[in-house]
Order: sequence, then C-alpha cells, then structure tokens
Amino acid sequence: MKQKSEELIKYKIEKIYLSLIFKNIMDIDDENDTLQEQFLYEVDKSTDTGDEKYILNAIKLYKGKIDDDYIKMAENILTILLEEKIESMEIN
Repeated sequence: MKQKSEELIKYKIEKIYLSLIFKNIMDIDDENDTLQEQFLYEVDKSTDTGDEKYILNAIKLYKGKIDDDYIKMAENILTILLEEKIESMEIN
C-alpha cells in the first residue's frame, strides 16, 4: 500500500514538473509565477532540506487558493518526510 501511494505521489510530481517545464519553454516570465509554482517551490525546499516547516507553511498559506490536488500531494510528501525522520531515529 505504501509503495502504491509513493508511486502515485511520484507520478503527480512528475506530471506537475512536466507542466512547469512546458510553461518555461513557452517563455513565461519568472516574475509572473503562478500560485501553484510558488507552492511547489516551497514543497521543493522541504524535500531538498528534509525540513517539513516549508510544506506546513505552504499548506497553511495556499490552502483554498490552489487546487486541492496540490495540497494532497504536499500532505503525502510531508507524511513521507516524517516517516523517513522516524525511521532514521535511533532508540537509546
């Protein structure tokens, strides 16, 4: 079950990234980032740093302003980040 949800998350992320790449090819200015692009940037910061605060802040800020699929994807990524932190903890 966990593997299927991770595969679904990866698929959604790839789909979103492909759409962003296509937009960049079409010469959209960086100054005019959409809310979705700004949201994904915050999610990327969390995945790059392993710090969940960026996703948590982005969810609070953008919930209700962008499509719920983005929020759900971020929540799934947040769950994975937290699971990884728990798995890496050592019990003394």
